[in-house]
Amino acid sequence: MNLVSGFAVVIQFMMACIALSSLLVKRHREHPRRPYLVWAFDTSKQALASGIVHFVNVFLSYISGGFSTPEAANPCLWYFLNILLDTTIGVGILYIFLKLLQRLVDHYRIPNMKSGFYGNPPQLSIWIRQTILFITAWFFVKISVLILLAIFPFIVSFGEWILSPLEQSGDSKLQVIVVMLIFPLIMNIIQAWLIDMLIKGKQDFNYDTKYWAEEPSFSELDNDLLDHEESMLNHSAESSTNLIPDPHTITKPAIAQSRPSTQSSPSQNVQAKRRHSQDKLPLWSNQSFEDDEDDEGNPTLSRSLGSKLRLD
Repeated sequence: MNLVSGFAVVIQFMMACIALSSLLVKRHREHPRRPYLVWAFDTSKQALASGIVHFVNVFLSYISGGFSTPEAANPCLWYFLNILLDTTIGVGILYIFLKLLQRLVDHYRIPNMKSGFYGNPPQLSIWIRQTILFITAWFFVKISVLILLAIFPFIVSFGEWILSPLEQSGDSKLQVIVVMLIFPLIMNIIQAWLIDMLIKGKQDFNYDTKYWAEEPSFSELDNDLLDHEESMLNHSAESSTNLIPDPHTITKPAIAQSRPSTQSSPSQNVQAKRRHSQDKLPLWSNQSFEDDEDDEGNPTLSRSLGSKLRLD
């Protein structure tokens, strides 16, 4: 069976377009959404790697079929098995190798290798670096898949059992549609969504710009926290200062009502009392209360209140 015929190529192209278009649906379901340029960088990184992996799978299907028994010589069988392993355990293997390679580049302090961050604005040179790293991880995945197929021959038997109804039909185009369109389409959409979650940036982008913000350093985060705390303290101090009554501008009943309800800090109370003690009592002097006596010479309530206020 020919996997590179004109009909097979059209089927493969349709499958690739539909699978990658599903990532656009995924972007619209994100919150917050990646900018289109950042999303295009992430998607093109995965599309380039998927294209390379596809041609590798076609090549390996013919190579593996040539060294297999006549029953397992069908290239569709080996293509089916490669797609099956790539889209299932291959995603887990890819995750492991991406983590290992990320630690390696962090150890050697290679800049701009954090997946999903392409600078602000995004730069093509950074995308090329990350794409090379991503394709390298896929290279190790394909080696792992070949090792699994060699170690566990029952996987080949399982594939033969699954595809036996198609082989018995004798329709080669039906085999191409099932093996290279229907089955890969479903599996590749699931794979594309899973891999997109692995390679996209984990930080919300800056809403003031069109692109992802640079990764914040710890010093910047500390400075922002200190600035926030300082502004909160200044706001609290201004609010507390506004609560202190000014003896020069308020009347006598207002002082009597405001004293019990004033909630100021001890230092502010001390400063207020100090200003009050230095005041010449412009509101209530001794002359103000000279006439506040009854017929027997006893001070009235207003004079007693004035004396108490002066003592305070």
